[in-house]
Amino acid sequence: MLNWQHIPQDKLTDGWNFLISRTLHTASKEDALPPDILAGILQSMQQQHTALPEALIVASLDYQDEIHSLMTAYRMAWLDCNKLNAMIDKVYPPEDTRRTNARIKLAQQCADLD
Repeated sequence: MLNWQHIPQDKLTDGWNFLISRTLHTASKEDALPPDILAGILQSMQQQHTALPEALIVASLDYQDEIHSLMTAYRMAWLDCNKLNAMIDKVYPPEDTRRTNARIKLAQQCADLD
């Protein structure tokens, strides 16, 4: 099992961006990853009490067209809409318009999944 706590932050960020880009394109690319791979990684990180890359998760909510795959992965990884909202609140200060925009986008995605 990979120990997430021993991976340098810059490598984790690069890897995370790769995983998100590959998960986002499940409908359109042959080299895409299914959502359960990303979900398994997130579950493993949580089980090891490794800090999740919250800023990157919140930033991924900005993707418009193919976010359904990411939302599926997040739900499979025990990251429901309440937890994602809490991440938004931690990443953006209250006066930041990105916080409001992220909450609106998340609410739309959560409504689509219910």
